[in-house]
Amino acid sequence: MLSVPDTPEGNGHDSAAKSGNSLAQRKRDQHRRLKVILLAIVALLLLLLIIAVVILIVILLGRPTLDTTEFYNTNRGWQDSCQRFSTPPLLLVSFDGFQAGYLSRGLSPAIQKIFDCGSRAESMLPSYPSITFPNHYTIVTGLYPESHGVINNVFFDNSGDEDDVFFKSTKNPKWWQGEPIWNTARKNGKNATVFFWPGSEVPIQGMPPPAFLSFNDSIPFSQRVDQVVHWLLDPQKELSLISMYFEEPDRSGHQMGPASDKVNSAIIYVDAMLNYMMSELDRNGLLGCINIVVVSDHGMQRIRSDQTVYFEDFLDVKDPNVKVFDGSLGMIQFADPKHVNVSQIMANERLKCQEGFLYRAYTRETVPKRYHFTDNHRIGPILLDATEGSEFYLDRNRSWSGKGDHGYDNRLKSMRAIFGAVGPSIKSGITMPPFQNIELYNFFVNLLELETSAPNNGTKGALDSLLLKPSKVVDAPTLTVIACREEYTPVTCGHTCHPIEFSSSVSNNCERLPDLDVPTAISGENLCVVQLCNASLLFDKQLKAPKMVVSVLGTPIPNIDHRSDCQIEVLASSNDYLLKNCSEASQGSAVSLFSDDDIYRFIVNGQFKSDPKFVNGIWQSLLRLVKSYRKHYKRLVMYSGPIYDPNANGKFVTNEEILKRSNSPYPTHIFVILFRCGNNFWNPVGTACTNPDSSEVMTILLPTTSEDFNCLHLEEYIFHHAGRVRDVELATGLEFFADRALFDAQTAVRLRTKMTEELWQLEVTD
Repeated sequence: MLSVPDTPEGNGHDSAAKSGNSLAQRKRDQHRRLKVILLAIVALLLLLLIIAVVILIVILLGRPTLDTTEFYNTNRGWQDSCQRFSTPPLLLVSFDGFQAGYLSRGLSPAIQKIFDCGSRAESMLPSYPSITFPNHYTIVTGLYPESHGVINNVFFDNSGDEDDVFFKSTKNPKWWQGEPIWNTARKNGKNATVFFWPGSEVPIQGMPPPAFLSFNDSIPFSQRVDQVVHWLLDPQKELSLISMYFEEPDRSGHQMGPASDKVNSAIIYVDAMLNYMMSELDRNGLLGCINIVVVSDHGMQRIRSDQTVYFEDFLDVKDPNVKVFDGSLGMIQFADPKHVNVSQIMANERLKCQEGFLYRAYTRETVPKRYHFTDNHRIGPILLDATEGSEFYLDRNRSWSGKGDHGYDNRLKSMRAIFGAVGPSIKSGITMPPFQNIELYNFFVNLLELETSAPNNGTKGALDSLLLKPSKVVDAPTLTVIACREEYTPVTCGHTCHPIEFSSSVSNNCERLPDLDVPTAISGENLCVVQLCNASLLFDKQLKAPKMVVSVLGTPIPNIDHRSDCQIEVLASSNDYLLKNCSEASQGSAVSLFSDDDIYRFIVNGQFKSDPKFVNGIWQSLLRLVKSYRKHYKRLVMYSGPIYDPNANGKFVTNEEILKRSNSPYPTHIFVILFRCGNNFWNPVGTACTNPDSSEVMTILLPTTSEDFNCLHLEEYIFHHAGRVRDVELATGLEFFADRALFDAQTAVRLRTKMTEELWQLEVTD
């Protein structure tokens, strides 16, 4: 018996039902076949449409795949194939807000191919604050925002001019200090033009603006690329420098946050534009002719809604003298700062001891030196340094719908930018450790082969390892510091004093350190050196105080009595500095520049007086950290010394200026530089590594304030004040790693410009 087909109404039991069901089934089959045919037709049409679109894109944009573009092939012959220009032009491309971490998403194959084919950095540090206008201008000037004057996207100038807010008058040349690379190029007889870049629409230094157009975000990215390629092909232009800017993925990051699909789409889009540009350059035979540098200005951070701070909670925001702006930078400015009591504002309980949960509050004197964010009258006397994700608003009536922002600590991973370069002047396959964007200007000068350049905050030679033909960097003139005495007769006061060994000792454990050289610019005639076993004391006879101590930290000396009242004067025969009586110096209120586990800590010529709270608090914490490193790494070289920064700008001042302010000056900061060899293989001298690449350095510049205003964990506080060797050099006039017999120029500049990104790893103990 035939089975009866099922229907929505159930099973039939008579012939009529069977007949009706058969008819309904045939109709359903017909409808199903018709639907399949229609779907097949639609699918075919869609496929044809997709093919047509792809063909159209290829025809109109000339955009072959990455694998077929000559540029991306492993054969680098294209680099030498162009004779179009005597000096390769420089094409500088910026993708606003392209966080270094975006590269790991696998959405930017064109950028990645460029970085793989040329040279790149692991990441690039923006300058503080990590904001668009300041950093784009830093990229082209090599100046910190404090030096070029564009300190934020929105800020106030109390100089008295009518246009007192930057955002309202960005084309006024008064805002833009320093010299951008396009002006430097033109001063050297080169031609330069810009397709969008902050500052390019302004007659800086009285020179005509190089901007092709005023910024207009409605101009398609592809049109910008076409224009740049057209310029390079135009023999009438003879352009040496072209800068171009894309506002993505920054815009998408602000709108939806860095982890959003919108940002991913923006990454894909800008990468496609870069691929199109490279394909067009390849199609027109330009790839071997130009140097291309791809950068971004900063990264992006997700805003946290529970980290909102309102200025009205600790300021009278209705006071016309108060100038604050919404955003990630909590800078407090005043129309008339002379009538402001900063101490009174800082005494507010909403500012003090917030432990860095939402922000860290600083005055000019306590801002971390690595920020270089004090030396401009446009910078307010109070800085609220936001924790990543925090936002500042005037009051509770203000808000913003965006989900991403930047402007935070430039050392944060989320704020890191990208850097890559490729071209006939650039090495292939080099990956540099992170560097700060102040180094780019000198790099551009070298690529453009310019004879003259402007003063800047970069360090010459910092990026020379990327160049096929780096320019010769002349070392600053130095002089060797003479000995303070031919022979020393230490004078001891107090009890349980250990004997002091000088470098003339016959002890097997006594190493004489290399001679100390100092730049001639710091009046070396005022300095002399005491050569001890495994240490050198650089003494300033004019200030009657130590300038620096260099110590080799090996096995600690056991059984040092830290409670001892011992005081040792190694220059007792000198008329410049006498230990008049044993009670004059108090061990409890003095900082020794020697290690805490060293008998030299009792040498008063290596000490300076400081606040007892600092000596017994923050300073002791740092000494304990050094002791841990000494135990873990077995051997270190420690450089330590005072910093006198009466102007709170991190710049070297002469002894004469220091003594004008006080006959007995107190240092404002103390620096500690720790040097080690990663594999613990030291050269015979014992102060450098057998393998220069294993050289590691960590730099700390601590304010000698009695306490941490923000009440951070002590190691966190120390880390926030960790910076670069160059920061110490700028503040003291010294130069480190200058002995070319021990440190080649490339190793030296790497160590001097390295930002301390984290405190060294410590041994794990139970």
